[in-house]
Amino acid sequence: MVTITHPFHPGLGKQFEVIAVQHCWGEPRVSYRGENGTSRSAPVSWTNLAPPDMFLEVSAGRSIVHPKDLRSLLQLVRSMATSHGVEEEPEDGPMDV
Repeated sequence: MVTITHPFHPGLGKQFEVIAVQHCWGEPRVSYRGENGTSRSAPVSWTNLAPPDMFLEVSAGRSIVHPKDLRSLLQLVRSMATSHGVEEEPEDGPMDV
């Protein structure tokens, strides 16, 4: 059995029969039998089959931003600055994450 854990998935909290777990579309996915008997799939990360996120376990809700999201934001800001010809580092020095 697999339980959907993604907060925006319509099957949140529901359990389904697992058909298979395989690598599709560049990520591990679980195929399951939906409520009406049809075959459905979802990323493993959207289910209870995903390994626990150690940052979330340790932070226990005390942080509103995940470090991987901050790294993505930094990469976006740097790429936007480069595309607009901005090459200066902030006064505090370079940010290496």
